[in-house]
Amino acid sequence: MSFWFNAGSKRWWSPARKLTSAVLASVMGAVDRGYRVVLATDAVCSSSDRTHDTLMTLYNERYAEQIETCDAATILANWR
Repeated sequence: MSFWFNAGSKRWWSPARKLTSAVLASVMGAVDRGYRVVLATDAVCSSSDRTHDTLMTLYNERYAEQIETCDAATILANWR
């Protein structure tokens, strides 16, 4: 895993950590706007397995009516 240093904030951060937040914000924003969300589980990552698993559980259990999760191959095979 790579880490970058942001001189402005003088903090180290991981692109994977930022990606986790960006995906969560995008998914929840789409849900808030009433969109059907299909999330490719093998196309997202996190800086920790625990965080990734927690978010997958949230998507699959709490938001099962609004968010569908599956692998990218399944999405592509069913794309119309």
